[in-house]
Parts: sequence; structure tokens; C-alpha cells
Amino acid sequence: MSKISSYSQVTSPALSDMLIGTDVDDSNKTKNFTGQQLLGMIGGGSTGAVITLPNYADDAAAGVAGLVTGQLYQTSGTVKVKQ
Repeated sequence: MSKISSYSQVTSPALSDMLIGTDVDDSNKTKNFTGQQLLGMIGGGSTGAVITLPNYADDAAAGVAGLVTGQLYQTSGTVKVKQ
């Protein structure tokens, strides 16, 4: 499998698009799920969900604030993942 950064980005994701994840309840197997399933899990139903992410200038500032690798934050509206 190629590095994830080498894949093209979807500009208009759909709720039916497949995402990849780890099922920690099934021996950490890699599995697919839809955007719709993710929204259902976080309480967004079929119309979407509003998630308020903390805003940090950069990855270093997010780390100083206590975020750990893998947590989401934003920089002026751009969603990022703490490295």
C-alpha cells in the first residue's frame, strides 16, 4: 500500500464514501466504513454534524496546549491532525 499522502484528495466528500479505520474490538483489524456510519457514531444523523475544533497556529502550538498525536485541531478553518 502506498503512503497515504500520495493519494489524491476528494474535494466533495459524500456520506457514501468509504473511510479506512482500525476495529479495536476485533484484534485491531483494518476495516472500511462510510462517512454516514461515522456521522451516526458521533450523533450527526443523516444531515451532518457540527464539531468545534480548537484553533492553534501550528502543530507545535497544539502540542504545547496538550494535544497528542492523532488529535484534530484547526488553523484558521483548515482541519489538521496533530503529528
